[in-house]
Amino acid sequence: MRIPVLIWLVLLTLQGFSQKKSYHNFNVIDRKASDVPFAPPQELSARLASFCSNDMEKVRAFFVWIADNISYKIPEKNTRKKNYPENEINEEDTGALKPLDVRVAEQVLKNKTAYCDGYSRLFKTLCDFAGIRCEVISGYARTNYGNQGSFKPNHTWNAVYVDSSWHLLDVTWASGFISIRSGDFVRYYDDHYFLTPPDVFIRDHYPDDIRWTLLDKWPPIREFNRSPYRNQSFIKYSITSFYPSSGIIEAAPGDTIRIILETGSVSEDKKIAPEPEWDDSTLGRSGWAVAHPISGPSGNKIIYSYTVPDNSPEWLHIIYNEDPVLRYRIRFKKGKLPMNTN
Repeated sequence: MRIPVLIWLVLLTLQGFSQKKSYHNFNVIDRKASDVPFAPPQELSARLASFCSNDMEKVRAFFVWIADNISYKIPEKNTRKKNYPENEINEEDTGALKPLDVRVAEQVLKNKTAYCDGYSRLFKTLCDFAGIRCEVISGYARTNYGNQGSFKPNHTWNAVYVDSSWHLLDVTWASGFISIRSGDFVRYYDDHYFLTPPDVFIRDHYPDDIRWTLLDKWPPIREFNRSPYRNQSFIKYSITSFYPSSGIIEAAPGDTIRIILETGSVSEDKKIAPEPEWDDSTLGRSGWAVAHPISGPSGNKIIYSYTVPDNSPEWLHIIYNEDPVLRYRIRFKKGKLPMNTN
């Protein structure tokens, strides 16, 4: 959705954008939201809002309920065209006299499954019925292993106006993930994607309209697209820096690639349990390579050394505390001299 410049100037001048996550104790709200049964969108919104005392709590209830109850829709095998909810509904059909968002929300609640568009439209619909301003944001999310080079919208998320500022959230990614082993949806709530600070959200979400970054300065598309892919565990361990900064490493067979990570506290990181879905056997597929630390940490720096065996590896996964945290792409050039990585 394109917002007129005048409206954006008013928002920036009078209200400002949120630059950090709002912290609340949502334990009671989360528990009550999980007990609310399925219902039509307007009724569901009212039920979830009934035990909330302010808009922030309502937003939280909507977010948690969707993440807990809607499963990501697994595309059918051997089909090129995804059957997104918005494609199942004829936008020109106004016989029901309902907005498209509401019709998509009804379809999602009926099927109990959705793609990202269905998740974000359902969240917006619940907010609309509660009188809370919300937008569906279209943009690019770096999640695709096989199509890293293209840059086009492939994901939707939300911006919500609460506590006098705009906030970003992604209920799709908060609800779980697709298991690499089985290809099934695994429900795994991730609170990181609820009111994520804009400077963190931009690491893997790039909106079609860059004003929805909610940042004064945003990375150019080229910089965003060429940085290494950050797994969710990158955020879990609060990694502060990494080298190389480019996500594409040019190499030839026999070259040694040196990776350096720095984290806030190695000792604290050891107390964090790794994700159960990840191990080397999961990552050990054709075209994938894995790098572990070569020795103990030097202070809070972790050093990796990976020697390219041949021209078969395409992706290099950096493992920290048994979790993949970064993914680099290896690009080979014929006749390239060995790299000096020291």
